Amino acid sequence: MVFVEGASSGILFVRDALRSLGTPDELKQGIQYDSLVGWVGRPGVYLRDLWGPGVHYRSNALGFRSNSEVTPRTAAGRVRILCSGDSFTQGAGVDNDHTWCELLTRKHGSLESFNLGLGGYGVDQAYLRFKRDGYPLEHAVHVFAFITDDFRRMSLRNMGSAGKPTLALHNGALKTENVPVPRPRGRVSRFRLVLGPLQQLRTVQLLQRVKGRLSARVAESAAGDSATAQVVSAIIADLSAMSRVSQSALVLVYLPTLDDYLGNSADRWRERLRAASGLQQNIWYLDLVRQIRLLPPDSASFFIPYQSDNAEGRAHGHYTIGGNQWVADNLYRFLAGIPAIASRLKRLVPDS
Repeated sequence: MVFVEGASSGILFVRDALRSLGTPDELKQGIQYDSLVGWVGRPGVYLRDLWGPGVHYRSNALGFRSNSEVTPRTAAGRVRILCSGDSFTQGAGVDNDHTWCELLTRKHGSLESFNLGLGGYGVDQAYLRFKRDGYPLEHAVHVFAFITDDFRRMSLRNMGSAGKPTLALHNGALKTENVPVPRPRGRVSRFRLVLGPLQQLRTVQLLQRVKGRLSARVAESAAGDSATAQVVSAIIADLSAMSRVSQSALVLVYLPTLDDYLGNSADRWRERLRAASGLQQNIWYLDLVRQIRLLPPDSASFFIPYQSDNAEGRAHGHYTIGGNQWVADNLYRFLAGIPAIASRLKRLVPDS
């Protein structure tokens, strides 16, 4: 049964990947090479039907996925949230108005959010992009979101045809390596379109291990995870230091995938995140994997089905509108429980 399921997943991946490779180059307009991060959103882009009829993607002048422009300082009476992460934060498969980051703005009249998430990012890239592009902007909250694959990606120096940076600890300090990031080989649009089906399959994770690491032992894998965990702890410590300087709240959010809802592959990293965040006094940690496991079986509808045959299928495994709404609802309740944020919201516009 396991073999059949794995083989079926592989067949579905190949089908979806080939369909993606044959898709017009529309998404190529949405990203661009970046020598520090690997790839970022291209500024001022509007793609009307990216994930299906009317399922649009729009970026602002800074390349964030947003319908609005962002200024260095927050307007009076507003509370700004910056969202960092990968495609689950970016909102693959839904339009700009229905990403969980954007849906936060509907929870309270004073909230404004800006989405720095982008497909394929590891924790390292999300951190580097925030440090350069997000941190200089005035903000009250920085939501740094993870899925389990984001930690695995940290050991990679490329994703498909696109290069990426890596982070390592040298004498206790974070050092960025593989920079300037090599320019991508081939067509970036092809790489980006395949990220959705590529990253969600255990079959592909196995192939990644086979390629270049066929003889790797379990002990070596554990050592690699341990080294990655140390880098993640250093990243969190630096984000914490930045939040103290900017007087903002740092909120770490572990986002669930369908695999996490059905299995326990995320548990090791969830506990590592909890431990790392506990070492800092100004960090809040929201574990939505634990939350989703408390829900009834029909909560699988929170994820775009793998059998989808339309353009939305290129984002299968990501959140549906309902899934994004569930994340936004839980995250808002969590934010409203943080005293510094709750007091600011209370002084401003009442909850909608």
